[in-house]
Formats: sequence, C-alpha cells, structure tokens
Amino acid sequence: MAALNALAMNLSNERRRVAARRAARNLESAAEEGLDRLVRAVSLICDAPIAAISLVDGDRLRFTSFVGLAEMAEMSLALSFCAHTILGDDIMEVPDALRDPRFAENRLVTAAPHIRFYAGIPLVIDDGTKLGSLCVVDPRPRRLTETQRQVLRDLAPAAVSLLQHRRRNIDIAFRETHDGLTGLLNRDGLEGRLHDMLGTPQHGTSPHSLLYAELDRLALVSGTSGPEAADALRREVAALLRETAPGSDIARLGADSFAVLMKGTKAAEAAAAARALCGRLHDLSFTHEGEHFRLDAAIGVVEIAASQPAFADILPAAEAACDAARESGRNSVHVWSAAEDQARLLWGEMLSAARLDTALEDGRMVMFAQLIHPLAPSETGLYAELLIRMRGPHGNIIPPSAFLPAAQRFGLAGRVDRWVLDQAIAWFESVERLEDINTIFVNLSVQSVEDRRFHAWALDRLAAAGPEIRSRLCLEITESATITKLTAASSFVDRLRAQGVRIALDDFGAGASSFSYLKSLNVDFLKIDGQFIYDLVDSPLDQAAVRCFGEVAKLAGLKTVAEFVHDAAALAQVSAMKIDYAQGYFIHRPAPLADLVKRQSK
Repeated sequence: MAALNALAMNLSNERRRVAARRAARNLESAAEEGLDRLVRAVSLICDAPIAAISLVDGDRLRFTSFVGLAEMAEMSLALSFCAHTILGDDIMEVPDALRDPRFAENRLVTAAPHIRFYAGIPLVIDDGTKLGSLCVVDPRPRRLTETQRQVLRDLAPAAVSLLQHRRRNIDIAFRETHDGLTGLLNRDGLEGRLHDMLGTPQHGTSPHSLLYAELDRLALVSGTSGPEAADALRREVAALLRETAPGSDIARLGADSFAVLMKGTKAAEAAAAARALCGRLHDLSFTHEGEHFRLDAAIGVVEIAASQPAFADILPAAEAACDAARESGRNSVHVWSAAEDQARLLWGEMLSAARLDTALEDGRMVMFAQLIHPLAPSETGLYAELLIRMRGPHGNIIPPSAFLPAAQRFGLAGRVDRWVLDQAIAWFESVERLEDINTIFVNLSVQSVEDRRFHAWALDRLAAAGPEIRSRLCLEITESATITKLTAASSFVDRLRAQGVRIALDDFGAGASSFSYLKSLNVDFLKIDGQFIYDLVDSPLDQAAVRCFGEVAKLAGLKTVAEFVHDAAALAQVSAMKIDYAQGYFIHRPAPLADLVKRQSK
C-alpha cells in the first residue's frame, strides 16, 4: 500500500487539478493523423518547407497540424498572415512579403522564420464560419503554379471535412472555456492559460501581471435600458479590451468583471496600462435609445513572480486588489502586495460567507445536476450527481468555487450540506416513478463527515425518508480533503450503509491519503479524479494510475466512476479499461435539477 500511496502522491504532484478541467486543450493538441498527412502532401506538392492548418482562437492563432513549425505552436492573430486570408474567400498569395506594405515590417518577415512567400486559403465550415486557413510558406520569394493553386483549393474542403469530425469536441471545449456573450475567456479558460504559463521554462525569468477590473454603472444600464443594452455595452467593453491589450489573454469573469493577463510585464508597467485603461473606459460613451452612459472602473494589479502568489491565490489576490482600488474611489488602480492584502483576502472570504448565509435565508440557493453514464449495457435507470449553485441578487448563477471555500473556513459547510440533503430527499419525493432512478450522488463536506451533530440529524432525516429513497442515494466524501477524526467518520459511514445508503470516495487519487482512506472507510464507489482522465488517451502515466485504481476497486468489490470525461476518445478509453461509469461535460453539462425532473418524467 505504501508504494501505491507514493504513486498516487507523485502523480498528483505532477500536474495541478486545474489542468484536468481545461477542455480548451482540444485546440492545442496534436491534430488527427489525416490532417497531418494532408499538410505533408500540401508541403510536397507546393514545394514549400512550411505548411500548416491554423485555427483562430480568439486573439490567438493555433497551428493544429503543420510541417516546419516545430518552434511555433501558436501566435498572435494580429501578427499572422491568416488574419488577412480569412477576410477573403479564395487563395491569398503574397509573392514577396518584403515588397508588400501589409507585411514588410512584420517581424515574421524581418526575423525568423523570414517569410518571403505566403499562400493560404480560408477553411470554411458548413455554417459559413471561417475557422482558419490552410497555407504554405517559403523564405524565398516566388509564386504558386496553377496546379499548386488547384491543389490548395481541392484540399481545403478535405481539411474542413476532417475538422468537422472534431467540431463537436471543439465547440464543447470553446463553450467550457469562453464566455458566450463576448467570446472572451471565462474563469476556467483564464485559469488554464495561467496554469500553462506557469508551467513554461520561461516562467521565473521575467514576471507577468494580471489585471482584474470591476466596472461600475453596468447595473444602472441594465436597470434603465434593460439587460440587452447592458449586454451590448459588455460586448463593446470586450472589443475595447482586445484593442487595448492585443496579444494578452482577456477574460470575462463575472457579470461586470474582466481580467487581462499581461505576459512578461512587471507590476509598474501593468499599473500604468491599467490607469490608461480606466481612462479609455471612462471615455467610452455608450448611447441606447437616447440615454447616454459612461463607465467607471476599479482595477487590481497582481505581479506573478517565480514563487508568489501561489497559483491558487492569483485570482483571489487580484480580486482583493480590485476591492482596494474601489475603496480608493472611481477609476482607481491598486497593486497587490502579500503583506497588505493578506487581511483583505480574509475579509473577502468573510464577505462571501455573509453572502452565502443571506442566500440560504433568502432561498437563493439552487440545485443543479449532472448525469452519469453507465458503461455496462446491463445497467439501467438514471444516475446523476447533485451540484449546488447560488443565485446572485441580479439572477446570475454563481459557481460553488465562489462560496464553498468561505463556507468551509467559517463553519457554514454543515448548514449547506443539510440544505442539499433536504433538497435531494424532497426531489426524490417529487419523482413519480422511483423505479426509474438508480443512483443519485450527493457531496458531503469534511466538516459534516466529522460532526456528530450532523451525523445525528442526517441519520434521522434519512430514516424518515424511507428505504426506497435511501437505497437510491450515494453520499460522496472528498478524498482530497483531510479527515482528522477518522474514527468518527468511519462510524458515520458504517451507520449510513446500515440504512442502505451507499458511499463514494470522491476525487480518488488527488491526495496522498487515497489508499489509506480506502482501508479505513467502507465505501461502494471510487470516483477517479479528473486529472487522471483528461490526458488518459496520450499519457502512459495516467493509464497506469487508472489501471491501478481499477484493479484495487475490483479487489475491494467497488464500482468506479471516471470524472471529467471531455471527449469521445476519453470515453472510449475508460470503457476499454473496464471503468464502470463516466461523468463529464461530454456526457452531460450540469443543468438545473428541475430539468432533470422533466427529463426523468419523459
């Protein structure tokens, strides 16, 4: 067991959990073999040392399949030739870039790879969207022959056809990591970019900076001119940010909050940029049906150096700096420092706890659900996990990451768990045909697992619910949390199972205690942490870990669930490895529990 624990610890330390959540890596992964062959054929037929299929991803251009571009997997869209290619419908040919005023001073021309000749054709999918281009590049000035032009025209639809096979996964990845209103990154997308940046060899040699901006008066626009007008203004703000910070990673993190990740930029330079951005936002005059509005902003700046802040603290530090800027007045900028903002971070969590307490009192907590897919054809009935959300004062849905850490810190987790378990039982009681339900998974916090008062309440509540409900309920205990009162937790688990309630060990493999908990707690399911699933198809390490977890589960007579299954390849892989169930956005995106009731009734 010690060796297995060491394996779990090493694998967990190898990559952060956030990397497993980043579905946008579909856009960065190696292309299908068919696309690679197509690009090699284009390179040979066109006698060009460089050929590529490039896809537009916001402000970036990503080379999905290429020959001769080993040093360049992506680049700024504004710098690229492709940005001009997708404006047309046929081949764009540049015989000599040095003699073309559009490109003569482009650093791709004046420096490596010293482009002189370029020819590219846009890749257009069925709905007319231009995904990117199929192109060839040469350091020699030249022209294509008519035969070579025809080859490009003939192979472009073939490239599009191959890309359309992947389109579903790409669309899912984009929705997971981008804001639907503005097309900017969302919080998950920004965290993924941060994680990738911190993992590069260049990190530590020069600092980076993150700007976190909160906009005032957007609520006023929504209240006086309606939500459509406010959304139009948000899109204008997104366009201004793209124009102001080309090449930076830009995200919309909330209704009125935005972030800009400025790579290779020190705090002083970023603060100057933030002050200039405040001025541009204030000068942005927005008119809707005769009403004129101006925006004010508060911007927090965090310098990301080699060792601080830690990855998990970057966004909270930026939010705390933004709060400090707001306290200084309109259009203010505040630069984060560890000593000054430690107290502010604590204060921010206190505010989150207070908001959670108010939401519980006001009935603004809502239940979502995510379906779980049985991989054995003999399994029948509905499987799902219940997930908690908070409805904000303006009706927006707030994810659990924004309030559950504060609930844990300030002792509200048990109250949240009581509300969730009550809601789960009430949902069961509303279902017309319980026989159509197999298993509903409900999370418990480590505070509740250790709290004897919660044990007594939960056992009484479940006893009153009856055996038909209890037999369909599975309570999840998070393995990544540290259980200090293991004897009390083990006793609670045994009493739950005596009532017919099943138990799952969640996030299995994420911490160093996975196998220790497995020996101490009698459970029915292992939910394998998503960090081992995301790269499962290509990672021998992840395959070894998942195979190990599966074998241990079978020895113990347990069922296994693969979390964060994000595409068809991952689903096929976990199925081939005899995992029992699959869960993730490829299976089902979380939806309100009421929708699950409607789905079950159908």
